[in-house]
Amino acid sequence: MLSILILTFALLFSTAQCAICSNQTCCIAQQLGNPLTGHGYLQFVPSCLSGGVNCFENTGCQLCFLPCSSCVNSDGLPICTNQGSCSIPCGPSSCCNPASETCQNNSRCVAIQPTTSACSSQACCSARQNANPMTGYGFLQFVPSCLNGGLFCVDSTGCQECFQNCSGCANTLGLPICNISSPTPTLFEKLGGIFAIAAVVNKFSDDILNNPKVGRNSPNPHLRAWSRNQTAERLPGLKWMRTLWVADVSGGPYKFVPSVKEPSSLNLQNAHAYLRITSAEFDEVATILARVLDEFHVPSDVKAQVLGAFSAHKQEVTAGVQTQG
Repeated sequence: MLSILILTFALLFSTAQCAICSNQTCCIAQQLGNPLTGHGYLQFVPSCLSGGVNCFENTGCQLCFLPCSSCVNSDGLPICTNQGSCSIPCGPSSCCNPASETCQNNSRCVAIQPTTSACSSQACCSARQNANPMTGYGFLQFVPSCLNGGLFCVDSTGCQECFQNCSGCANTLGLPICNISSPTPTLFEKLGGIFAIAAVVNKFSDDILNNPKVGRNSPNPHLRAWSRNQTAERLPGLKWMRTLWVADVSGGPYKFVPSVKEPSSLNLQNAHAYLRITSAEFDEVATILARVLDEFHVPSDVKAQVLGAFSAHKQEVTAGVQTQG
């Protein structure tokens, strides 16, 4: 088991630089502590700057065991001497954080252990896991039989340790493979997130200006005037707001706030009313968007979702010409 712990840390840092520590705070920042098992903790030991037994390479950090209810120090690791926010020893007037730490045996600050009440769903087990997608370890899955304990079960919580397959990962512990259903990705995720969306919006916005039907030379005097006279001061902000709008409407973790009062937060009616955009002009902009999505190699099914979400607001965008025409 000890070799597995060392291997897990080694795999984690194989893709990142190992920091050489000079204090406990540095070691804590690099640990993968699991309060349900007591494993995965690091403590600063100066002699570990030269390596040694239980040392994590030459970082100055030593693998240690944090005692907890029902935990077993099966690897014989040294007991962690300080996982708290202050130096040991602690005492009646302890500097331990009362919200998250307790003074154990008047000698050291330790983390207050979370409750290990039984789970009845995967969401509960997922909330308790300390998953590391780079190694495939630390995942928990809900298995009803684990409510009575058993192999790879975390006590009698209903949660079972499992291995999540990943590129370059090896299930050296022989854990059961995780059978956790992945949630359906949002359109935001399918598009690649906020930076990918911003790149598309940037190109899309520039192409609109250069389009003869809806840009600087548009027959529509309102679109023509905006493209020629307001882009210098307003285009950067417009690109930012378009990015937020797409991120919000596609299910991303961002909230779009309209610059003018609208019937709803994602409604586009009042912001476009004065431009008097026609149905044909809206369709031309949709054509530009489709072409830009192709340039960024957006999959056809995702492209269709984007164009569908865009077209859903056609009546709002063209309301200006309908009410004033």
